[in-house]
Amino acid sequence: MLIRLGDCSTNWDGLPCCVANVVAILMTIGIVSVSQASLVGYENFDSYTTNSQLNGGSGGIGWSGSWGNVSGVQPTVMTGMDSRMADLSFSGSQDQSRIGRSLGGTFGGTGTTTWVRFNGQYSNFSGVSLTPYGGLSLATGDSESLRIGKFNGTTNWSVGLTTPDISNSAVSVTSLSDIWVRINHLDGADSVSLWVNPANMTSEANLGTASATLNTLDISFNRILLLGDRGSTTSQGHTWNFDNIRVGTSFGAMSAVPEPTSLCLVGLLLSGLGFVRRRV
Repeated sequence: MLIRLGDCSTNWDGLPCCVANVVAILMTIGIVSVSQASLVGYENFDSYTTNSQLNGGSGGIGWSGSWGNVSGVQPTVMTGMDSRMADLSFSGSQDQSRIGRSLGGTFGGTGTTTWVRFNGQYSNFSGVSLTPYGGLSLATGDSESLRIGKFNGTTNWSVGLTTPDISNSAVSVTSLSDIWVRINHLDGADSVSLWVNPANMTSEANLGTASATLNTLDISFNRILLLGDRGSTTSQGHTWNFDNIRVGTSFGAMSAVPEPTSLCLVGLLLSGLGFVRRRV
């Protein structure tokens, strides 16, 4: 692998040039893999205390700042899925729950690719209600650019924003699901592919035919939102659960095992570079 260093007029893999140079060095000596370098944000909620509020939490890696409540009911961290998960529950006079967390930059430039993966489920209600909606959204500030979840009038995992820019899969949101989304950012409307519970995850090609596709939205974002809304349903409680959230720029980043030690080495090297720069 040939790696060119020192050219700070360009970025590598969406990273600032000085960061890219450091990561390239670590990749060359085998400390950081390509897939780890492509992992932009990761959160599995395991570092939080059960029954604690998610608001203000700063677990995971790659994020800029902590989780911040946007509106409605304060989400909590509950036992479930792998170990702990984000739990958005609301009922009675409580009609929604929204919380967000920022990434380290803005994504969506023409010619780039974004991958998102998470485990999710909509539960704790009587029967299937068409009115409530929610899911995981890519957003700029608190303004959604793409929602991955349930829309008003649907019961299955879907991608989109508002009618008619919605594409539905054939899998119910009431099933605990492994969600994969790839966004090819084009000049104009982007190409979005959604896979729900892919059987073979060994390569991008082996994911098979997408569960849903969308080609009508121009998507850019700098944070994610977890959201749930009861809509006009007044007699039911509702819960959205999320776990193992990943945002990255390659297929490999969706399965890479984050290594905090490697990330610490990156941080130490960057700190050293900053010290040298100040001395110069």
